[in-house]
Amino acid sequence: MKKFLALLLAGIMIFAFAACAGDDDTSSKTSKAKYEIDYESTEEQAMADATATVEKLKEVADSFEGTTMFFGDTRTYEDMVKAIGCDATQYRFNADQSTREYIWKAVDDETAQLLLSFADNGDKWVLSAAGSTNLDLEATK
Repeated sequence: MKKFLALLLAGIMIFAFAACAGDDDTSSKTSKAKYEIDYESTEEQAMADATATVEKLKEVADSFEGTTMFFGDTRTYEDMVKAIGCDATQYRFNADQSTREYIWKAVDDETAQLLLSFADNGDKWVLSAAGSTNLDLEATK
């Protein structure tokens, strides 16, 4: 009886591990279907039409407190979309650095941009670098 119970529990554990082992990258699949972008393309690809204000992009850039390179960061693209309030305007893959680069262009000044790069940490794509152009509020007033 003990052997049968041990075999039954071992079988249940095998099925449980198999169910958990599936690669469920639903956010990537959703984004890919939503925007029809090629994540491996080094060409710039249009994403969303909605854009954030210069003030909002500056607020997010300022939250990095001058940091432009992020090591061990856990923030994902989805986290940054929540912080900014809209999806990126453009996407491209940087083959030299193996990063996904997203650009947000400001609605009130198209020269004002926020660039965020995400690197694969083995589990998910996380924030690795940030840069900006013309996000000085004093210059845009």
